[in-house]
Amino acid sequence: MNINPHSYKLEQIRNKLSDLRSALNIAEGDNTRNSHMLHIYNDNHTGRYTWKSDMLRLRLIESRMRILELSPNITPRSSLRELESHAIDAIQILEGKGNRSLFNIGISIIKTAVPASKEAYTLAKRRLSKDNNNPEHRDKTDYLSEAINLKKKYVYNAIVTKTARELSSSIALLERDLMSTKTKHDKVEKAIEPLKKQIRQLDQRISKARLDLDFAKSLAEEIDSAQTNFAREHAIQKCRRKFGEDDPTQAIYKNSKTIDALERNREKMVTKAMKDAEIASKEINKLILDGNNLCYDARGFIGLSALSALLPALSKKFDVTVVFDASIAKNTNETRSNIVRKFGSSIETHIVNAGVDADNILLQLAGTDESCWVVSNDRFVEYSDYPAVKDGRIISHEILGGMAIIPDLGVSTSYSSH
Repeated sequence: MNINPHSYKLEQIRNKLSDLRSALNIAEGDNTRNSHMLHIYNDNHTGRYTWKSDMLRLRLIESRMRILELSPNITPRSSLRELESHAIDAIQILEGKGNRSLFNIGISIIKTAVPASKEAYTLAKRRLSKDNNNPEHRDKTDYLSEAINLKKKYVYNAIVTKTARELSSSIALLERDLMSTKTKHDKVEKAIEPLKKQIRQLDQRISKARLDLDFAKSLAEEIDSAQTNFAREHAIQKCRRKFGEDDPTQAIYKNSKTIDALERNREKMVTKAMKDAEIASKEINKLILDGNNLCYDARGFIGLSALSALLPALSKKFDVTVVFDASIAKNTNETRSNIVRKFGSSIETHIVNAGVDADNILLQLAGTDESCWVVSNDRFVEYSDYPAVKDGRIISHEILGGMAIIPDLGVSTSYSSH
């Protein structure tokens, strides 16, 4: 029963956080593991631990695929140029352990060759292997190959580090979004929980009625197919014990009617719960009241009594502004200053000048602020292009029987017209 409009977003955020945290764990874990393996590889670059470098490359390929799978928006290729200095630093670490001129050539190749190690390796062989049968040249070529592979490792580690930072930043943003969304979600849940409880109770009653209906149908079939009076009487007794009557068709009729009534009631409750959830999900901080509109009930003008009763309750929850048209002074036999004083300093009260359209003013005050709503029974058909009307930020009220009620805000007060 997904009535809360924030439930889907909350689930999406939690799923995304789970994915990002998994990616971050992989990135941080790979960085730690690969740093240890780099130490082994660096200390044993002469080839005695070739199996270590092979395992390293396999781990790097596996880890890179997993990170890309979980973080498809991160493109390591775009970072290679920026991270070229890391590759050069990696080669320079090995300068004290080999031939300096060899490593100078290696640096030159890395600066000019494409990042793909296969092409860089081919270029290295062309420049270094004057005599392919010369073991010394082969060793140097292999040594440079290790340096190029190490360059790949440093570039990858730098990418993983950058990826981890980006993931951490994304997680921090999502966690803030999660807290904000959960606060909104919980606010809606609190507002609709009484209705959800009633809906759950209705679901239980509907489920029981359906079981009874199925049982009544099975008894009807049992009676119709009975081969002996004993079998028929046995089915009738079961019907009598269960439903208090001998004819299962009556039980079928009653349970069918009960289910229809319960389902109609449930549909009404779900509709109300969804409406309440929609209202509760809105951020309402400010109200613009159509003052004149709140001075009438079904019988006619009632003065300021209903409005005066509503304002204390509304001002406890919202910033309230009341807008009157110029006729209010004449209709109430009050001066403008008396009307303003009547509502107190906590309420911003404005009476427009003669000839000025009060509806136009209050809708302009509502503006584009999604947290600012208008309280009025006017549909503002002629102002359909105003943001508050287009966005549906209009809340209706009921004034009857000495009660002033704004259902969507959960406000209800009594008033006296005397």
